[in-house]
Amino acid sequence: KLRYLAAAKMEPTYARTVFPCFDEPEMKAEFKMNIIRPKHYISLFNTEKV
Repeated sequence: KLRYLAAAKMEPTYARTVFPCFDEPEMKAEFKMNIIRPKHYISLFNTEKV
Protein backbone atom coordinates (compact mmCIF):
# COMPACT_ATOMS: atom_id res chain seq x y z
CA LYS A 1 0.00 0.00 0.00
CA LEU A 2 1.41 3.39 -1.05
CA ARG A 3 1.42 6.09 1.66
CA TYR A 4 2.48 9.75 1.67
CA LEU A 5 3.81 11.85 4.53
CA ALA A 6 4.87 15.48 4.65
CA ALA A 7 6.50 16.99 7.72
CA ALA A 8 8.43 20.11 8.64
CA LYS A 9 10.89 20.86 11.41
CA MET A 10 9.56 24.26 12.38
CA GLU A 11 11.83 25.07 15.30
CA PRO A 12 12.82 28.78 15.34
CA THR A 13 16.15 28.20 13.58
CA TYR A 14 14.58 26.24 10.72
CA ALA A 15 11.37 28.30 10.50
CA ARG A 16 13.45 31.26 9.30
CA THR A 17 14.36 29.32 6.18
CA VAL A 18 10.66 28.95 5.27
CA PHE A 19 9.17 32.25 6.46
CA PRO A 20 10.94 35.57 6.96
CA CYS A 21 11.14 35.83 10.76
CA PHE A 22 12.05 38.56 13.22
CA ASP A 23 12.42 37.90 16.94
CA GLU A 24 10.55 41.08 17.88
CA PRO A 25 7.02 40.76 19.37
CA GLU A 26 5.81 43.96 17.67
CA MET A 27 6.88 42.62 14.26
CA LYS A 28 4.81 39.41 14.27
CA ALA A 29 3.51 38.45 10.85
CA GLU A 30 0.00 37.22 10.11
CA PHE A 31 -0.58 34.76 7.31
CA LYS A 32 -3.15 32.26 6.05
CA MET A 33 -2.45 28.63 5.26
CA ASN A 34 -4.58 26.54 2.92
CA ILE A 35 -4.27 22.77 2.82
CA ILE A 36 -5.86 20.90 -0.07
CA ARG A 37 -6.01 17.14 0.39
CA PRO A 38 -8.26 14.13 -0.20
CA LYS A 39 -10.97 13.67 2.45
CA HIS A 40 -9.45 10.44 3.76
CA TYR A 41 -6.15 12.19 4.66
CA ILE A 42 -5.57 13.89 8.01
CA SER A 43 -4.02 17.36 8.36
CA LEU A 44 -2.59 18.70 11.60
CA PHE A 45 -1.76 22.32 12.37
CA ASN A 46 -0.95 24.10 15.61
CA THR A 47 -3.47 26.95 15.38
CA GLU A 48 -7.25 27.40 15.27
CA LYS A 49 -9.20 26.35 12.20
CA VAL A 50 -10.90 29.35 10.57
